[in-house]
Amino acid sequence: MKKNIKVNSIVMLFFFNLVFFLCLSSFSQEAKDTSEKPIIDADTKIQIVEKIGELLVNNYAYPEKAKEMKNLITNKLKKGDYNSIDNVRKFAGILTQDLRKIKNDLHLRVSYSPGSVRRIRKSRSQSDEERKKALEEKIERERKSNFGFKELKLLEGNIGYLNLGYFSSLRQAGEICVAAINFLANAEAVILDLRSNNGGSHFMLKLISSYFIENNTNLWSFEWKEGGRQQIEQHWVLPFVPGRTLFEKDLYILTSGSTFSAAEGFSYNMKAHKRATLIGETTQGGGIAGNLEIVNNDFVIFVPKYRSINPITNTYIDIEGNGVKPDIEVPAHRALFTAHMHAIDKLIEKSNNLKNTNSLNWIRDWVKTKQDPYKLDFKSIKKYVGKYTKDFEIFIENGSLYLRESSSYIEYPGFSSKLIPMSENLFIIEKAGFVRIKFETDNHYNIKATLLYQNGNKVTAEKYKKE
Repeated sequence: MKKNIKVNSIVMLFFFNLVFFLCLSSFSQEAKDTSEKPIIDADTKIQIVEKIGELLVNNYAYPEKAKEMKNLITNKLKKGDYNSIDNVRKFAGILTQDLRKIKNDLHLRVSYSPGSVRRIRKSRSQSDEERKKALEEKIERERKSNFGFKELKLLEGNIGYLNLGYFSSLRQAGEICVAAINFLANAEAVILDLRSNNGGSHFMLKLISSYFIENNTNLWSFEWKEGGRQQIEQHWVLPFVPGRTLFEKDLYILTSGSTFSAAEGFSYNMKAHKRATLIGETTQGGGIAGNLEIVNNDFVIFVPKYRSINPITNTYIDIEGNGVKPDIEVPAHRALFTAHMHAIDKLIEKSNNLKNTNSLNWIRDWVKTKQDPYKLDFKSIKKYVGKYTKDFEIFIENGSLYLRESSSYIEYPGFSSKLIPMSENLFIIEKAGFVRIKFETDNHYNIKATLLYQNGNKVTAEKYKKE
């Protein structure tokens, strides 16, 4: 099929976009609408069904499915299947269910929302001054959530971690993105957490992608209908990004059943470009960008319009209702630990230095123990309680062993930390990853504790006997 290339026609479109947030916001306001008309008459039902059919046929990303949807709800209306429904919200819900029978599209939704209608019309008629004010309010709202950048840190083993809640379209978000990615530039590998990411702007996707994928790479293409003709727009890696690129860094993307929209598109594309390993759960399954359209004064419908084409497979990215499957499938709550372990294992595999390998294995054991500690009963740990000759004591709190020192063998006088079991008698010191403690009992039931340091040093202390 011949396609018209149109590179700049929809520059302000969102890729699996923030219009979705407007949609969610609008739907959440439904219960607050004071103008609710609880009863819907037959003529209004006819008008709504006809208008929805028209909007779908003219705009929906799947033309053949749009025709099937129109025919389905039109025929059901004619047969009287909707006659007994007089509640506006129930009617909207039934229409949504019927449309999704043809295509399980989680973005596609009919809603009774007079408030949404008013907001859309107001937005379309805004003056420049009103638009400026609305933008300022949006910036302030997003500032309070740090423009989606929820958490940034280095994990054990110098593994970078970024938790991104959504993909913001604002310039201010771009500045934070640049700072965040550059913070990760010295990490050995990067974990990008999208488990609670519900989508956003394709501008942010492109910016982040450009730090991980080399120049002259076609990331994806949009396809949509305009004026009765199919249009296409390509999206490429940015030719320049501020700071250092991370082309050689191993990238892990965490997903869950809540990962949605743009976050799914980003995950799919990074996987298709073989640039990331996806770990977690299959994503929610809503990947087509679109717009909230007015049906009448009371009803709206979110119509997904813009299909994406992956340049690697040269096929449509069919995420709707299917989601994106991870490379390594684990429950969402185990995804970060799994990614962290994989990153360390890969560093061990690449290591050609015995000292570095030993250090990485030490870190690996520490990370694994914190996630999955060895199971011990209260009786087996009670015997370790007491004071030791190197000025530290072992005590029990809430069923777990703790260490408190009066010297500086581990940290500083007064330092206290939980002990997490690696085995019956070997424990990591939770707040001091560079040292462990091992308890041993001789034939006379004397107990000694040895501090094992990551650099190979040892310090042994004996438990004082009760007088």
